[in-house]
Amino acid sequence: ALPLAQACITLRRDAQSSEQGSSQYLQTSAISCVSSMLALFDHEKSEAGTLCMLKFIIENMSSRSEKLRDNAMTALKFISIKLGERHLPLIIRVLRNGRTTGFHLHVLGKAIHVLVSNCVNMSPEIATVVFVEIVPTLQANLFGSARDRMDSKSTKPVVEAKPSYSLKTISLIAALLKDGDSLIKFVRTFVRMLPESPDSRSQKNFELILHALHEGLLRNASLGVQNLTYLAGSLVEEYI
Repeated sequence: ALPLAQACITLRRDAQSSEQGSSQYLQTSAISCVSSMLALFDHEKSEAGTLCMLKFIIENMSSRSEKLRDNAMTALKFISIKLGERHLPLIIRVLRNGRTTGFHLHVLGKAIHVLVSNCVNMSPEIATVVFVEIVPTLQANLFGSARDRMDSKSTKPVVEAKPSYSLKTISLIAALLKDGDSLIKFVRTFVRMLPESPDSRSQKNFELILHALHEGLLRNASLGVQNLTYLAGSLVEEYI
């Protein structure tokens, strides 16, 4: 059944390719079916099948067509729902190894949010690993260089170019972490993202990050008042 479902993805892709040139439309129902079956397999087979699907998803993510990118996000949603935290760090790593400049960076930011927000019952351990994987993307989306901002202005903006996706991801991870050291590292990481000579844009984004952290920490059931006080002191110490 699995090879047949994978063939449906490929056949649909080939049919669209012959009609629309480089536009290759994913069959998301086939992605959902394959993901459900992969959840039943052992780690090695499940990982191999997941990597196979990601090849098609990355192609759609790289398209200038909003419809194709939306389709890729739907496919990632199905993968996250069906597989949960299984392979999640690997999936994010593979996506990060793709194109991450220009509008692709914004698309990646949304893709990470889709994966994290649809992963049910993510463990604090996996959340810690995911956090390490996504920091470079969060930093680039929220504190992109002047050159990156110039490049984005020279091209047509995409709907994914919103800091809200990265900010929501920060809140989600902050709500999951339990280990005190991991939380302190998490908070300090974003403090250190602030440039030495921040402009008004960087300062505004830093304030948004602090708000996102605050929202996530308030939803973190493992934290008490003493923990929050300690985290606040660590934040002030790092910032000063």
